[in-house]
Amino acid sequence: MDRVQQISGELIQLYREQLDIWELGKLGTVTEVDVLQYDQRRARIRELWKELEGMITKIAKEIVQLYHHQMNLLVLSSGSAVTRRA
Repeated sequence: MDRVQQISGELIQLYREQLDIWELGKLGTVTEVDVLQYDQRRARIRELWKELEGMITKIAKEIVQLYHHQMNLLVLSSGSAVTRRA
């Protein structure tokens, strides 16, 4: 979870900086350097979201595997209970 917290913190900071540049743009005081930094932050935001999506996909797959394992255990335990009764 530490990586998730790092990504979250970085995303918050990047979005704040993007908002700052947006505010400057409303005032008409954006420089070429500002635009370049904006584009770099936007690319970094996309990278971070892609990383998060990968983590979520991995976690979802693990949850599905655990679910199937639990269901198999339930089936096995109910089958052995039936066998014991007979």
